[in-house]
Order: sequence, then C-alpha cells, then structure tokens
Amino acid sequence: MKPTYFTTFLEDLEPALKRLPYSHQLAFAASCCERAYPNYASFSEKESWGDVAALRSSLDAVWKVAITDDRGQVGWSLLLSRCKAATPDSDMFHPKTVAASVLITAGQEAAFMVTLLLEFRRDRNPHHAVEIAKFARDTVDRQVQVIENIDPNDPKLDERIAQHSLMLREFQRQQHDLSALAQINEMSGLTEFQRCALNPEYSNIGVKSRTSSPPLHS
Repeated sequence: MKPTYFTTFLEDLEPALKRLPYSHQLAFAASCCERAYPNYASFSEKESWGDVAALRSSLDAVWKVAITDDRGQVGWSLLLSRCKAATPDSDMFHPKTVAASVLITAGQEAAFMVTLLLEFRRDRNPHHAVEIAKFARDTVDRQVQVIENIDPNDPKLDERIAQHSLMLREFQRQQHDLSALAQINEMSGLTEFQRCALNPEYSNIGVKSRTSSPPLHS
C-alpha cells in the first residue's frame, strides 16, 4: 500500500493539471523526469550500458517546447526510438547487491518516464504526466525499503516508507511544483521554474548528480 497522502495527491493530479496551460503541464512532468535523470546516468556509468544523451536530448527538446512553444526541426520519432532502445531490461544484468539491483530498476524507470514525457509532448494527454509522477513515487518507495532494510512483512512497512525523508521530499516537490505552476502567468516565470528544476544536486533517491546544467532556453 502506497503512502495515503501521495495516493490522494496522484488521484487528484490529472484534473489539477488540466486546469493549467499545456506548457505548464509539460513543465511539471519534465521536472519529475529531471529528478530521475541522475539515476539513469549513474546506472549507465556503473553498468557501462545505455544512452544518456538520448534522455538528455529528449528532456532539453521538451523543455524548449514548454518554454518557447518552438518545436523546430526536432526528430521526435528518433528521440522516442532512442529512449525506448536505451531502456534497460533488468534481466540483462546480474547485480551483486540489492542496492545495485534497485539502481538498475531506477534507471529503467527514469527511461520509462522520459519516454512517457515524449508521448505526452506528442498527444497532450495529461495521463502521461500522472504516470510519470507515479513512477517517481514508486522509485523512491523501492529505494526506501532497501536503504532502511525494511522487512516486507513489517506491520509498519507503509508507515515507515511514508514518513521517510526521501518520500516526503518527492511528495512535497511535486506538490510545490503544481502549486508554483498554477501561479505562473508570464513566460519569465516558467523559465525560472525550469532553472530550478534543472540539474538537481541529488536525484529523487539521493543519487548525486554528475552532470552540469544544460543552457536555458530564452
């Protein structure tokens, strides 16, 4: 059972997103993906597998649409194909520790999230944004169980996960992003939102970012 407060938030997320401009919906989803991106980068480095550039290029292209509404000559189909090809199959790897296994899954889910982001850009269905937010929550859920070494049969399992700082932080960030976007009317506000979302120091599961921020779109 997932944290109740997060479940309630996600159940109400789609209608809340529909009240926002499409550009703001994209920005919310992209922000969730930015917090997952370091997970993929770390997985790719440790396993010597993947296509970090595909995810980064996809995120940059979607941000450009959100910030400037400029779709340009982007090869969207190619980006989508690259992200799907860059999504790891956990059966391909043989991690020696539970932590390594969780990182592989976190990398897989980060790729899923960016793929969903590209599909959201294509069809404008905010359900994709909700699925992205759910993946973010579930990635954190799995990480908390590992770092706290929680017994799956612990009667306080759900409570311990719900109260963990990583879970609270991801929930509060999604809640804050939604609230902040609802207050943004000018494009300059959306650019500032992007600036705050890019290159988080740590991912949603506490992985330290190894990349520098790409240039902002003006």
